[in-house]
Amino acid sequence: MNGDDIRKFRERMGWNQGQLAKALEVTSAAVSAWETGVRSPSPSNEILLQRLMEKDELAGDVAKGLAFAGLAALTLYLMGKRP
Repeated sequence: MNGDDIRKFRERMGWNQGQLAKALEVTSAAVSAWETGVRSPSPSNEILLQRLMEKDELAGDVAKGLAFAGLAALTLYLMGKRP
């Protein structure tokens, strides 16, 4: 995981550096240092970041699945077939 990955994740979540720092119980200066490549997260913080990213990906997959199911039901309805 590099600084760009961390920044992209943070921005996708709509968080500023302080919000990500609070979630990880670190300082916003630490998040800034990770994003700019000055420092890398500790192994424990990297694990926490990976878990947050996995939860975000899972939530996105669930949302996509629900959207697909809704679209499928709408298509059936418009075709005159009740789901």
